[in-house]
Amino acid sequence: MKLLKQLIIFSLLMISIPTANAQYQMILQNDTEINGNEYEFDVFIVSTSGSFNLTSYQVCFTFNNAIINGGSLSFNYIDGSTALSSCLPLSTQIIDDSGILNLICGSNFGSQTVTTTQLKIGRFRISNSAAFTHTTADIVWDFSGDLVTEVNISNINVTSPSNHINLLGNNPLPVELVEFIGNSIGSDVELKWKTATEINNFGFDVERSVQADQSFAGNKKSKPESWTKIGFVMGSGNSNSVKEYSFKDQNPEGGNKFNYRLKQIDINGNYKYSSIATVEVLPKEFSLLQNYPNPFNPTTFIRYELPRSEFVSLKIYDVLGKEVKILINENQNAGRYEVMLNAGNLASGIYVYQIAAGKFTSVKKMLLIK
Repeated sequence: MKLLKQLIIFSLLMISIPTANAQYQMILQNDTEINGNEYEFDVFIVSTSGSFNLTSYQVCFTFNNAIINGGSLSFNYIDGSTALSSCLPLSTQIIDDSGILNLICGSNFGSQTVTTTQLKIGRFRISNSAAFTHTTADIVWDFSGDLVTEVNISNINVTSPSNHINLLGNNPLPVELVEFIGNSIGSDVELKWKTATEINNFGFDVERSVQADQSFAGNKKSKPESWTKIGFVMGSGNSNSVKEYSFKDQNPEGGNKFNYRLKQIDINGNYKYSSIATVEVLPKEFSLLQNYPNPFNPTTFIRYELPRSEFVSLKIYDVLGKEVKILINENQNAGRYEVMLNAGNLASGIYVYQIAAGKFTSVKKMLLIK
């Protein structure tokens, strides 16, 4: 079992180097859960180009107090765990900032050369007087501090969040999704989901695909699933309470069974996908709808609905009954469909479009004006 750990880490480093471009990485690594109520991890620093002189630093971690389980939290640097000869970890403290716990460790002032060989700043331990609430480990960087170089006695901010690396073992995003369901309501689909906790949740992309159907003998090869973003729902940022969300997909087209998934995105742009919810939406009867726009030039759209799978033919005729275009001539599953007609090579005038699906046929007129 692993902890639900939400660590958001930022660093304040004072660096003395000959340029204002500090090439560095700070790395989280080697996380370990101990006895169900302690958690340890390492923080490293390394130069990615040449070397620089580290003069001081401050690291701050915010911890998801939803897993404290009524206990009392403590935060400590483990003595002797640093590889630094100077700028040693000096003190640790916990500050409650409106319910968000800030776990802080600062160093003394010194002069430490940082090279391209990784240096351990130290190993840190979070302890709880009660057992942590356990679930999948969940740790991310959220660097919101400053990296400062000292050039000609002036401090230059060279903050680079992308240089903060997370190499911890189990590292999904800091959002615990506890429910994701979909239901058909008439011709629409309503999606609902809940989160138990959120850390730096930017929001959710809602994606849809048409579920492949192998009911026809001619469908011998399944096509790769194609996902389309159909909307976005803003997240709650940081939350230790249940949050509920919903999204309505109006008149999905292209089939009768639809797959939905959520792409949960944090404020750094990291993301992961939810499980898939499948919803079946079936029209009650065959229908051919009026094209739109009408009149048109030169494109228009034709919609139709199939309550069951049939061989479908959709053709365009001129007023003399001559066939001028074939838009659809294939097996199709039950569902709602939309087809675009491009009449760029046709003359202005009245045209007729006709659908045939099994025993169902329907005809409508449309007007092309150029």
